[in-house]
Amino acid sequence: MSAGAYRTGDDFALDYLGQRFAFARPDFEARLEAAARRLGLVGRASLRRGDRGDLVELAVSGRLTGARSGFGRALEERVAELAERDEDVVYWLRKLVFRSAWLDQRVSAGLIDVVFDERDGSFGYVCDRFELPLARDDDVPSWPRVAIDR
Repeated sequence: MSAGAYRTGDDFALDYLGQRFAFARPDFEARLEAAARRLGLVGRASLRRGDRGDLVELAVSGRLTGARSGFGRALEERVAELAERDEDVVYWLRKLVFRSAWLDQRVSAGLIDVVFDERDGSFGYVCDRFELPLARDDDVPSWPRVAIDR
């Protein structure tokens, strides 16, 4: 696998920072749900198929029209609420999906090492003995006030 490509299938493609990553549906949906959870948009309960479909539509098309689930209708409202505050949910969903795939690809290629911090029980990423800032969460917004839980 080259350092510039990530591909698990051809169901979805994501262009970000001049790179194009291709995803199989299960990979994309799992990464997207994890991104929504990390942003605080989704509670702890697993999303159902229709819920994931609405989340995929939002991330792929940039908007959600004709939501298929109660989750999707609530998500539409939350996205609109955050947009009024200039908080771009779609941007962050896409960025976190790309970031997770980029990290996985680099770990698989042996370009980045995963390290475990026994003090706080967290994982981090190291390249040439330097911690990568991508391992931190302080640059990621959190919207738990709009979390949708089942």
